[in-house]
Amino acid sequence: MELMNDEIMQSFVEDSMEHLDAIESDLMDMEISSPEAPINEDLVNSIFRAAHSIKGGAGMLGLDDIKSLAHKLENALHMVRNRELAPLEQVVSTLLQGFDMLTKMIQSIGSDASFDVESMNSKLSTIMHDALPDEEKTSVDATTEASVDGRKLFVVDSLGLQLSLKGGKYLYILEYDLIHDIQRRDRTPLQVIKDLQDTGEIIDCRVDIASVGDLDSELTSAIPFYVLYATILDAQYTSTLCKLDENKVKPVTLEEVAEPAESPGGEVWEKSFGPFKLAGEEGDGLLRMPAAVDAKDHASLHEALLEALNHCERLKLDFTAMHQDSYLHVLEALCRAHVTFQRRGKTIQRLGDAPMAVKERMQRLGAPCQLCRNGEMECFLI
Repeated sequence: MELMNDEIMQSFVEDSMEHLDAIESDLMDMEISSPEAPINEDLVNSIFRAAHSIKGGAGMLGLDDIKSLAHKLENALHMVRNRELAPLEQVVSTLLQGFDMLTKMIQSIGSDASFDVESMNSKLSTIMHDALPDEEKTSVDATTEASVDGRKLFVVDSLGLQLSLKGGKYLYILEYDLIHDIQRRDRTPLQVIKDLQDTGEIIDCRVDIASVGDLDSELTSAIPFYVLYATILDAQYTSTLCKLDENKVKPVTLEEVAEPAESPGGEVWEKSFGPFKLAGEEGDGLLRMPAAVDAKDHASLHEALLEALNHCERLKLDFTAMHQDSYLHVLEALCRAHVTFQRRGKTIQRLGDAPMAVKERMQRLGAPCQLCRNGEMECFLI
């Protein structure tokens, strides 16, 4: 789901291409001949900042595939900076492939081009996994939940989080309002991203469109923009530099998320996300919806869908127990999930027909929605 206007998107593309202009020669110059050889720290830092900047901008704009790939590249370069991953020929070759794909993806924004991001991310995970000591290898595929006041706002990879927090950094969730904290102060979201990168690391960020509601919701003048942020500065200094009230700079509670076991024998795994239950076997997943859902459950549903996206090729949605009114609360998330699954070459299907109220709501919103029969299955076509 892409956000913001064409001018901001074009600015992101231009800034990104400027970062990537000399990336190939920089990567080749970064290569060393033996693990004991010294590295060019300035060069590594420059390449790292390119990936970090692109990740932040892509996260803010809702360019999920670009953000995902840039984040994997950033993690690998973080390990190079920490001398945990030697930039030998094979490592540099993989990084070159990753940045080549990243460049093509940015150049193709707005087109119908597709890229096998999952395969590229797997290659990058492999070189990091091989370089880590045995006791840390599981961090490559593990995830961690970041929560504030009991509300889960982010699910991030544990390795990237560990790398970002080294050096005694604090971890905060910054809560911006795109209208009051950015637009009305004559700033752009990309300027905010750049300013934050000067004093810390953006681990993840997202615009919370779901909290705005739909055409039938009460009018609101706020669009939340959340940033998961690591910095050596305490909350008071962070508040001052970010031009945010202190109550919008919130310390984070972290909780490790156990990954479902991938069993070659076909063993079923199951995991709960608030009221949502996700089960899987090999490449198939089933997400069971509860009887009732309200606004506070949106984050849990988002996490469940992300988990399914990462571990399932085919996802079925079971609405057997769900009340018709609750279905409307999950409609936007399901539409967004369908688009993301489709872009990854995966399928997401729904058990049974959609309630009439849902069809009427889609018509009122003007969404190009069609229901298509596939045996006993029904699927969104957006």
